[in-house]
Amino acid sequence: MLSFIKRKKVIIIIIAVAVIAVALGLKARGNGGYETTSAVRGDLVRTVELSGKVVPQDDADLAFEVTGSVARVYKRVGDRVAAGEVIAELDKAATNADLMKAQADLSAARAELAKLEGGADINAKIASSRKSIVQSILDAYTDADDAIYNKVDQFFEDPRTPNPEIIFSFDDYALRNRVNAARVSVGNTLAEWRARTADLSVTTYVEADLESAKASLREISLFLDDVARAVNAFKPSTSLTQTQIDKYRTDVAAARQNVNGASATLISGEESLTSDVSDVPVQVARVQAAEATVANYASRLAKMSLRSPISGIVSKQDAKAGEAVSANTVVASVISEGLKMEAYVPEVSVAGVVEGALAEVTLDAYGDDELFRAKVVHVDPRETVRDGVSTYKIDLVFSESDERIRPGMTTNIVIETMRKEGALLLPERAVTGGKGSKTVLVKDAEGNISEREIREGLTDTNGNIEILEGISEADTVVLNPKK
Repeated sequence: MLSFIKRKKVIIIIIAVAVIAVALGLKARGNGGYETTSAVRGDLVRTVELSGKVVPQDDADLAFEVTGSVARVYKRVGDRVAAGEVIAELDKAATNADLMKAQADLSAARAELAKLEGGADINAKIASSRKSIVQSILDAYTDADDAIYNKVDQFFEDPRTPNPEIIFSFDDYALRNRVNAARVSVGNTLAEWRARTADLSVTTYVEADLESAKASLREISLFLDDVARAVNAFKPSTSLTQTQIDKYRTDVAAARQNVNGASATLISGEESLTSDVSDVPVQVARVQAAEATVANYASRLAKMSLRSPISGIVSKQDAKAGEAVSANTVVASVISEGLKMEAYVPEVSVAGVVEGALAEVTLDAYGDDELFRAKVVHVDPRETVRDGVSTYKIDLVFSESDERIRPGMTTNIVIETMRKEGALLLPERAVTGGKGSKTVLVKDAEGNISEREIREGLTDTNGNIEILEGISEADTVVLNPKK
């Protein structure tokens, strides 16, 4: 377990006793006036000491979201409250009446909509029109795809690349550049259209599908108009016969006709669906508006009850029956019964402080002899600068609840950041040397002293060093030879 937290004077006494009497086997050697010790097996422990504060694990300041007059107060300071329980509420009479009227209006609107949608013939017509539009969109894509990829691309070089080029030359360079650039845009439009139609069906169809298809056809139609102008400007040459030119013109004319026909079909289907549904969309909108009104009053009613979001104890209650309160003014506070500690770890020590690390705690209110166990439950990933020093906020919870612990109490915390069991330990002051090598002075049974090289490991918080090689527990090591 971790070392107990002590005041500075007590710590010095305990460490001295432990070093002299037990932990490191310190003993006086009269021969030669040397102070000696022996390495011992034990746990190598590193700790971080902090000051903290006891705070509630959770707390909430509560305010009504609407202005009104307090009708009832259910909880007072010191009362326990469950999450979701009402602490106080405003006068709801007027809002309840508004809600009842809104519910009646909604019922009437739904009844009218049911009349409009009640005919089986109307529903069948609507379903048929939707199916027709979906098929028209799919057919329109097929026509557009054929117009570009089969009929137009035959006289383009690299048509599906970022740099398409009309193969044959003609005099209008501005038209040529416009057509080449538009071919890239049309290709992107077709790719997006293909993706939209991948899962298009009667059940997934929405009005945006139709509008998108119409917009795509308009773009493609304008492109085909320019393509027709370009093809009409072609002239026979050694690489292009009049027969080829005539074929290109025929293909482009057919492409334009198909695309224009697809556009007309979409518009016709849209008009048919609009005619079929007649007043249904208008009434649907009325129903939706009535539903929104009901939801608005229901929401307002909910906001007139002040509910605790957490379970705990009421620590503040300013609401009084009959008094007017303003929206968003704090009138009550709740703190959780569970407590935690908040502390701030300096940047140089935070590496070893992790969630789950164990700690021992004393409270100033109860002295150093009353020890409490705790555990780190959160380490803030972002720094907090305190007095110009980078620190990291941590939260700890007590291992056991204790009614003596109250919010606001000051805590002294020792967190265990590392533990290595069964290490061979020696006081660090017995070791000399620089970075290259470390040595100790070993005294044999005859009192002779010799220097021995060691290999060191880790150091702990109490001034001990781990010995990996060089000496054993049987060796007597000189601590501080007289100069």
